[in-house]
Amino acid sequence: MIYYPQQQSKVEQNLKRRLKLEQAILELTNVLESIEKGHSRDPYAGVIAGAYALWLGTTKKVVDIENLPVFLEENEENETIRMFLLDQLAKHWSEYRRHITAFTPEQLMELILTYKKIDYVRSISSAPEKLHDLVIALLDIKDSDSVADMGAGVGDFLKKVHFAHPNAELWGNEIATMETAVAMIRAKFLNNKLTVVQEDMFISQPDDHKFDKIYCFPPWGLRLGIMPSARVFLESQPPTLPILKGTGACEWIFALRMLSSLHPNGKAALLMANGIHLA
Repeated sequence: MIYYPQQQSKVEQNLKRRLKLEQAILELTNVLESIEKGHSRDPYAGVIAGAYALWLGTTKKVVDIENLPVFLEENEENETIRMFLLDQLAKHWSEYRRHITAFTPEQLMELILTYKKIDYVRSISSAPEKLHDLVIALLDIKDSDSVADMGAGVGDFLKKVHFAHPNAELWGNEIATMETAVAMIRAKFLNNKLTVVQEDMFISQPDDHKFDKIYCFPPWGLRLGIMPSARVFLESQPPTLPILKGTGACEWIFALRMLSSLHPNGKAALLMANGIHLA
């Protein structure tokens, strides 16, 4: 590609701006992680909570937040997010207060959207981004589609779909409180067509939500014995599934749950561990 002088100048400006932002994000990450490492083995939740609380402060143009509960009651309408912030920050908020004016809303937003969660069970940060790219291509997602992520975690897949297809209607559910809160926070920076709810996908009513495309990355190695809601869901399925009803492994039950919310001509993708056996 050939750039003319004026175009080259604009490209250089954008590159310099991006590099400056990345440097600021690195500094911000180091500051927040240094705070959280004194209070938690896994700093992820605290870093996201701290960044969002600071973002609220900067957008409200305050120079200090002495009483965090009162500030959140007045400025954050989502109760799940409010409770998450208080749970993560209340005991050491004084360590965050000094940084309210140190970073810009853009820098804080960028950190919230890009900071990686390490899953200490899988030892990965949800599914790799390239795998999300593959799933989006395989599902053949269109801007007019409704797309669901069942077990959305912190919303990595939904974020990826949003940037690839900004007009698609996105929906995700998640059972874990921390992950739900983070996904809800991230959704605030994307678009109003992205909804995240906290629920057990096997207790929710499939008929209430039908989607064109569905994705699911379930926890690997779960057994029915520790998932009573999945067993109840499985028993509600037609008696034409004797093999599945006799297995203790759960991955195929997630597949059934996806299919129960899929439009007749829709597509679904389920990530499964290699070499899994149904027994």
